[in-house]
Amino acid sequence: MLYEVGAKTIVRAVIPGPNDWVLLLRRTKNHNLNPDMWEAPGGKLDPPELAKATKNGVEREVLVGALERENSEETGLPILSIGGFNRVERRFLDNDRNKGLVICHAALVIVGEGEVVLDPEEHYEFRWQNPARLTPDITPATFNALGMYNKYGFGPPLLKGQPVKAC
Repeated sequence: MLYEVGAKTIVRAVIPGPNDWVLLLRRTKNHNLNPDMWEAPGGKLDPPELAKATKNGVEREVLVGALERENSEETGLPILSIGGFNRVERRFLDNDRNKGLVICHAALVIVGEGEVVLDPEEHYEFRWQNPARLTPDITPATFNALGMYNKYGFGPPLLKGQPVKAC
């Protein structure tokens, strides 16, 4: 299932670069959630995307669209291919002790050449991170996604335009 009522549904791009290290972006210091922490490119699904996500048969298409949008907004790098999605769930308590659920769908994303262009309202720095040596200043969703990548990998990427399969 892609969507659960009340859950925050997000996508993350695991973008390999030099030495198979992955691209991470540093959130601004005034970001409302996990300020000044590192994360993989991505973000939450918008309400129109979630509305489509509740119907059968569009799950991968919805995730690909959200990932393409977020990657464009956050890195400016052209996507060449997107692999299969892995789902990672994280339950948490917020500052008011309310229970919450984050459903993260992460995929291996191959990008073309270009320079990383950051949106200064969201991120102020980028780095290439060894995914086998995670540090405590990485957001929980990214930490979990990279942990899944380290353990299982994400399979071969699919070329754009290839038939999509259910995730």
